[in-house]
Amino acid sequence: MTPPIVCLPGLGADHRLFAPQLEAFPSAIVPDWPPDPGAADLEALAAAIRRDLIDRGAWTPQTLLVGFSFGAQVALTMTLAAIDGAEPPPRAVALVSGLWTAGQLTPAFRRQAAAARFVPDALMRWSARSLVAPRFARACALDASQTRRLIQMARDLNAARLKRHARLAARWSVSANDLASLRDAGVRLLGVHAGRDPVIPPPKGPPAGCEIIDARAHLLTWSHADRVNDLIRRGIDP
Repeated sequence: MTPPIVCLPGLGADHRLFAPQLEAFPSAIVPDWPPDPGAADLEALAAAIRRDLIDRGAWTPQTLLVGFSFGAQVALTMTLAAIDGAEPPPRAVALVSGLWTAGQLTPAFRRQAAAARFVPDALMRWSARSLVAPRFARACALDASQTRRLIQMARDLNAARLKRHARLAARWSVSANDLASLRDAGVRLLGVHAGRDPVIPPPKGPPAGCEIIDARAHLLTWSHADRVNDLIRRGIDP
């Protein structure tokens, strides 16, 4: 029986980001983000998602958390909270184009997250679908089908949620010592990251368990789906 696989998308994305993975692993789930904005920090947001997973029976000692970009921050935060609360953590956390520590947060991202609160939601949605998505697709060499999917996600963007989550992401503070505490608790940390990611610099080192792909890419769940699927298989292997 396949262990629970929980996929957490990045900023402004949804379950469509994991389409190739959901096809390869039909039992995998992508939980909805909590509708209430009342999370003062990323820890509160992660706690709300973890409660939902517990209620659904998807948070177990065999669970694999797959976090993409912002979802990686949420996955690590949930796992640290479980350990701090003396609860069984998931078996593994797989980070896709993700942040391992706060050191990967760039000054440019922090500035953008702070400035985004002043952008009207309607303008942000227009910019996302008309400017950002097409340029980003070209920068990451997405094919025509992937570009259409990206623009469609941009059309459906929840701008208010994106701005809230970006602010939470910018204040994230997980460190290398936190990663060490996860490993000491028996959590397997795995990852895959493009060496020339235009959004999040790859982790330095890289850390044990992180594969660096020689590519300019960010949406690896689409552009390098086979590599991400292999990562998931490693995560659920006994």
